[in-house]
Order: sequence, then C-alpha cells, then structure tokens
Amino acid sequence: MLHKLARKGWGRLQEVGLSTPYEDVFQFMCESFVRCQPKYDPATGFTFSAYYGRSCWNNFNKWAERLCLEHTQLGMVSVEVLGGASDGDESRDVYEFLDAADDDHDTPEERLEARQESHRAARALSPVAKQVIALLVHQTPEFMAFFDERNARLTKKFTAVTLGMIFEFLELSKPKGRQIKEELRRIYGVDL
Repeated sequence: MLHKLARKGWGRLQEVGLSTPYEDVFQFMCESFVRCQPKYDPATGFTFSAYYGRSCWNNFNKWAERLCLEHTQLGMVSVEVLGGASDGDESRDVYEFLDAADDDHDTPEERLEARQESHRAARALSPVAKQVIALLVHQTPEFMAFFDERNARLTKKFTAVTLGMIFEFLELSKPKGRQIKEELRRIYGVDL
C-alpha cells in the first residue's frame, strides 16, 4: 500500500515538474503511516487503510504545496533539477550541456572518461553557477517573461540569452557575475 501511494504521489510531482526522488516520496509516505497509527480509532467505522489513505493524501498535498512554493515563488531549485536528475526529460540539462565535448572522443572508454570528468566538474560548481548554467540551457517561463520585457524596452533587440541578462535576472552584482565567469573558466577552461 505504501509503494502504491508513493508511486502516485511521485507521479504527481513529476507531472508538475518537481524533480523529487522516489525514495523521498516513499519516506514521506512511511512517516505519514507512522504518525497515523496512534491516531486511528476503529470506533469511527473506517478501516485503517481508508483512514490512512485520507490522512496520507492530506499530508502529501501540504508537503507538495510547500515544494511547489519553494520551487516557483521562492526560486529554490534542488540540486537534482540543476543536475538534471529526472530521467526521460526531453530538455537538455546541465550535464548534457557540459558533456558536449564527448563528441570529440572516438572510443567508448574515452567518452565515458570525459563524461565522468564533466560530471565531477559540474558537482564542483557553486549553486549559483549551477543556476546560471541551468538558465543558459533551459530558460524558465519566468526568465523568458523577464527577457521579453527587457527586450521590449530596447531599440536593438537581443536574439539570444546572454550571461549579463541571466545575472540581471538573478539579481547578481557585477563582482558576483565576474566571480561566476571566473569559476566557469577555471573549471571548464572556457570564457563565456
């Protein structure tokens, strides 16, 4: 029963674009189960599974709402999202972007080694640098609204996303922007 509810809950989170590991959802369902046991009263006429199901979904909905709030309104993005942990995602993630150099290698061993090095480098990035790369790779609707609004005020329109625009969107100071550029240059050896 726990796995059945966890699969449904995990599926719902995936549908709204929240990259939450299945294990986290299952753990939450287990916690709900443990909290539910002492409160169950058979005299109410409900079976335990009916009581647990309702209680579990009420708790899950509150938790999912909090995750959505963090993701959308507060701009909090999990490391999994920045690292592209959701399987089957059609959009390019930060690792795919940084794995573009894989095409230069002939053997599977060389490609694997380059990919592993790329992943190690991506893990070494600061959270803000990961957020910058995530916006370079996949622009969010919020960023695109900002992009369009900014372009509407300009006589010479931007045709592509720039780091400066991303820094402005993330409200990063010029010194912080230079620090991010330096970090990307140091880790990947490219000037953006």
